[in-house]
Amino acid sequence: MKYPRLNKQLFIENRKRFVAQMEPNSIAIFHSNYQYSWNGDAMYKFKQNSDIFWMCGIDQEDSVLVLFPDCPIPEYRECLFLMETNEHIAIWEGYKYTKEDATATSGIASVMWNDGYMQKLRQIINMAENIYLPLNENDRFSPKSPSKALDFAREIQQLYPLHPYKRAGTIFQRLRSVKTKFELEVMR
Repeated sequence: MKYPRLNKQLFIENRKRFVAQMEPNSIAIFHSNYQYSWNGDAMYKFKQNSDIFWMCGIDQEDSVLVLFPDCPIPEYRECLFLMETNEHIAIWEGYKYTKEDATATSGIASVMWNDGYMQKLRQIINMAENIYLPLNENDRFSPKSPSKALDFAREIQQLYPLHPYKRAGTIFQRLRSVKTKFELEVMR
């Protein structure tokens, strides 16, 4: 791990607050940022998307958080998809979350490897009436490099053009501007 584990209640409460702001029968999908390379096999230090970190505490590339509180399949109401890890990966790439570590960090019971996450998403996305997606909505933001959130928004809109899309950023603006007791504890 990069740093000591935070209290998972922080992330559990953040997710509860977020889904309470969603319209009924909606799904929200969040991706970690891209990890960039500067040459063939050297990578820049990974910087997690702050929204997904705020929701689950996972600081790892190739992570996907799906929130669908009204999903008829319980395991997909709150699930986390992570890059599969093993001893070889840990030696060559460094620590990656195991399913157990991800649950202990995030409080999310349903953790799966991300190798087949689009197929799993297809099973449930048509059950949702709305799709919430995050984009950087800061008025000073000027994208100069590819964004996973924007790339995924384009991809999902091509696959599911008839779904209404909602801005997760407006919910984040309301929620993240007021700190909870757990956030205040971390800041102290």
